[in-house]
Amino acid sequence: MLTHYFGRFDPIVREIWRSVSKISPMNCTGTLLTVGLFSVCGVQSADDLGVPQPTTSLTPDSEIIVTGVYRSQPQALSTQPIEILTRDEIKAIAPADTPTLLRNVRGLLVNQQGGMGGESEVSIRGSESNFVSVFIDGVAVNDPVNSRGGSFNFNALSPTSIDKIEVLRGPNSTVYSSGALGGAIHLITLTANDTPEGSLTIDAGEQDYLNASFKLSGQSDDLGYGVRIGSLDSGSDMPDSRFQSDEIAGLISYQFSPDVYAQFNFRYVEDERESLPEQSGGPLYAVNQTLELGDSEEWNGRFLLEAHHKDWWQSQFEVSYFDRQGSTQSPGIFPYNAVPATEDNTDYQRSHWRWTHTLGEQPQAPLIKSSKDSFWFNLGVERQHESGESEGFVDFGFALPTNFELERHHLGGFANANYQSRNGWLWQLSARHDNPNTSRTQNTYQAGISSPIFDEQVQLSLNWGQAYKLPSFFALAHPLVGNDQLAPELAEGWTFNIDWKLTGPLRTQLSVFMNDYQDLVDFDATLFKNVNRSSVENSGADISIQWQAQASTLITANATYTDIDVKDNASKLTSRPQWSASVRLEHRFNDAINAHLNYRWKDQQFATSLHTGLSVTEQLDAYGVLDMNLQWRLSEQFTTSIRLENVTNNDYKEAVGFIGQGRRARVGLTLNF
Repeated sequence: MLTHYFGRFDPIVREIWRSVSKISPMNCTGTLLTVGLFSVCGVQSADDLGVPQPTTSLTPDSEIIVTGVYRSQPQALSTQPIEILTRDEIKAIAPADTPTLLRNVRGLLVNQQGGMGGESEVSIRGSESNFVSVFIDGVAVNDPVNSRGGSFNFNALSPTSIDKIEVLRGPNSTVYSSGALGGAIHLITLTANDTPEGSLTIDAGEQDYLNASFKLSGQSDDLGYGVRIGSLDSGSDMPDSRFQSDEIAGLISYQFSPDVYAQFNFRYVEDERESLPEQSGGPLYAVNQTLELGDSEEWNGRFLLEAHHKDWWQSQFEVSYFDRQGSTQSPGIFPYNAVPATEDNTDYQRSHWRWTHTLGEQPQAPLIKSSKDSFWFNLGVERQHESGESEGFVDFGFALPTNFELERHHLGGFANANYQSRNGWLWQLSARHDNPNTSRTQNTYQAGISSPIFDEQVQLSLNWGQAYKLPSFFALAHPLVGNDQLAPELAEGWTFNIDWKLTGPLRTQLSVFMNDYQDLVDFDATLFKNVNRSSVENSGADISIQWQAQASTLITANATYTDIDVKDNASKLTSRPQWSASVRLEHRFNDAINAHLNYRWKDQQFATSLHTGLSVTEQLDAYGVLDMNLQWRLSEQFTTSIRLENVTNNDYKEAVGFIGQGRRARVGLTLNF
């Protein structure tokens, strides 16, 4: 069995060798420069060079998380599988878009059709992309009015605006109520730093790519502040594709007293995109090359108030609001009328508040051994209200209206109990009750346990959880395919995790998981409407290895294996490769020069297309992409970088007829003040 699984890595090794062997001075001067720098510095030890360690940490246990928990706490005080991508790692990877950045997170499967102008799909461990609850600075940004069932298009967020990414893998409705069947992704863009700092970044590249951002944040006595302004233009990164966005965000916080803290943050963004329609066959096969056009405008805000009443009693009240308006005009797939032309104008609002009380002595840092046991509890209530509407039509030679509107709300209560023994055992149990007005009552539960063994070198944890997702507004109310009798989709899953600190410079994390999804919403062609019928089981494992090869060199490797079984159905799920992997190498030559190589590999996957007039399923080839980033700090204020995407110019597809990003060079300049 082990030989069979390890044998699946052979294609990865062969692909890396094939990619590297294609490098030549004529087609990759930048890569040779990096390799040359490695060879020159390799004859000296890191100590001789006096270089600092890479910015990535091998021990993130003390990292404060806000995802998958009821209030912020150290990661080691959670039994749930949470992956973190830090600010320094994001800067080192320096991707052109956020989907590319997310490919470096263990357990995430990313599919980007038609460049940034198209739609991006991000799933957790093979779940549907609309099973992922997405948060930006604490505000949920999924839009259930869209035809994708509420999935979030990650192209809409510039990677330069992200300070931190937290990913929860596995079902969790005890914290997030409806939506998190596969897990949650939290993108944190603004924090109030202890010391004032600002930056102005310009990133320009071939095919007219341009990304500019300004950030300023700091702390003045009890007042914290932050502001971010950004503009992104993908240029013609791929044929017949373009994406443009402008964004502004702000944060202000105030420490009224040692026991009372408040924070307010907001974000506004508008964007425009164009690409060939999904499943149209793309630039290679589409008969009609008319582009699909879309634009959107959204803003959100969040207010947080924290109070420490007693040593054993803390409370937190938060309220958030999200508003999104969008418009899409699609030419359909011509001339076979497989998909007619459509137009949709949508408007969606969500308001939410939650009141949480923490009782007991919650540790302020991870405790492996203590003089006493620790007990703490989280109790709370929350309410959410949603309203959405869509106005549009389908062109069957005549305009058939597709207008609908819907409103729903729910009130929920939750309880969470935690116990940490003096020898490091951590036990957690959570329960939640939700009462949505459009569906039956939902009760969900979550339980976890973790313990250090082998003199604290190994941390074992086991977590089990449930989740539900209310049907999207589109699935319920669309006049042609909607079904107001749809039941919520359900999920149940467990994860067993091993965190093993093998030696000082080597650490590995292995997770084995299994998830069961029930009552999934699917389109029935015979009834011509959405129904609950599909049942899916998925299982697999993901592994991460970090190796501090020397004081100045860090290697990080991730791999995910997913086996998906669609019950009582011969259909093949698209965009679900069994294997995906990434390898990142970061090396600091000295205080001024830092190099980063990033190799991403994806196994074969199925994809469907309607460009012939019939639904055609193809198996897309496995592929690997090598990116490079070389950063040079010119002074305390200025940093420049040279970035090459797809260094070896590999040909690949993520959808039928849509070619992937070819080799592209980018140059960045950052002014720090």
